Amino acid sequence: MKDAIKNPYGPALIEIEGGLLDHDVRVGDGAAPYDYDDDTFRTAVFIFMGAVMCKLWEKMEGEPFEKQVIAATECGDALRGFVQDYCGIDT
Repeated sequence: MKDAIKNPYGPALIEIEGGLLDHDVRVGDGAAPYDYDDDTFRTAVFIFMGAVMCKLWEKMEGEPFEKQVIAATECGDALRGFVQDYCGIDT
């Protein structure tokens, strides 16, 4: 994607991923799972949506802006529906 800069939070996100994966293994061995209260769930969805939007813009580079806007809106609506259907949360 043109004009993109390196994500300064990339290393932190990778570290968080590793910690969550390690904990998931321990949960499989009987440890208590982590709780996702409203704030942590919102944060996780926000980070995911930001990454998805970045990849969507990258995929649609060169397409008319109106088409990009429609795709972004549809993507956001799909994620909202997914969370609503599977978690019962209206984002």
